[in-house]
Amino acid sequence: MMRPHFSGAPHRPAAVWLLAHFRKRASRFCPGAPASRAQGLRASPGLSAPLAHPGRLLSRTLAGTTLAPSHERAPPTSVPCPPTLEVDRIMSPLSTHPTPGSLIQGLLPREHGVWFQLGLPLVTALFVSGAPASALWLSGAAFACLLAHEPLVLLLGHRGARRGERDSGRARVWGLLVGTVGAVCFALGAVTLPPEARPFLAMPLILGGEVLLFVWNRQERTLSGEVLASLALGAWAVPVAMAGGMPASTAMTLWGTYGLSFALATLAVRLVIASHRPRAHRTQLRCTGAVLVVALLTTAVLWALDSGLHPLRVVALLPVGLVALGLCVALPSPRRLHSIGWTLGVAGTLTLVLLGVGLS
Repeated sequence: MMRPHFSGAPHRPAAVWLLAHFRKRASRFCPGAPASRAQGLRASPGLSAPLAHPGRLLSRTLAGTTLAPSHERAPPTSVPCPPTLEVDRIMSPLSTHPTPGSLIQGLLPREHGVWFQLGLPLVTALFVSGAPASALWLSGAAFACLLAHEPLVLLLGHRGARRGERDSGRARVWGLLVGTVGAVCFALGAVTLPPEARPFLAMPLILGGEVLLFVWNRQERTLSGEVLASLALGAWAVPVAMAGGMPASTAMTLWGTYGLSFALATLAVRLVIASHRPRAHRTQLRCTGAVLVVALLTTAVLWALDSGLHPLRVVALLPVGLVALGLCVALPSPRRLHSIGWTLGVAGTLTLVLLGVGLS
């Protein structure tokens, strides 16, 4: 068999390209290696002779010989190759022990709606009660309970084993801190609260205990669990409002207004999510949701009119309820949940204004 002859000018481009390809790959894996022909000539003088005859270089390479004869070969030059710097940089995000952040990083409530569910009733109660010292202390205890929720869920292992191993220390410290602050605020608020309002402190405690049972059984994300959580957060407004001398019946109607509004909002949002799942019967869900919202809203309005409440307190039932009805009928895409949440927040703020004026 005749061996191919690689000599002369016609084969020069192929040999040069092959050498450049080898050098490019070497410079890719070893950043300190020469990346060009000129750098290679300066780094390895022994390669100058073979480069003068590219055809001879390529033939020796294909034949399995070295790039230069033994008498022309220069002493090997060591090119330092850094130890897997690129691999370390790529694999660093996959580490199971990243650098810890601040104390509260990742330990605040995930759901932005809970701030509205707690803040709107408390602001209304503080406005109509005149914000006495006992009301402020109880408001601090309510916010401490909200802040303690995420550390508790994490320590129970409901956020995954990897995150529990990484953030358990910070969660324990943050939970103890807000728990201590909440206990102190609750004790000071209970001592300074009027005697007739102290029995109503059991409302947020009992409802909060039921929420903890739902969390323990991993049922806090169900419809009943979310509605119960909104009722437990809004229940703090009852003793806060009574701290300023408000009658118990009036404080209960304040809590009932927000409770119904948040329940309708939760129902509408869950209906929007369920309607875009595979094989969902959108027409059936739309009709069921609309009928349920209209029935609850009509019953509440008729009861308020029959009780002789202030007209503004009756109208305060409508903003969130009408938005919830519109969501049940339109069934927008779940990609718009952020806009839906802010729309419900604006409607809840309008409820705050109407209740504040109607109760003052």
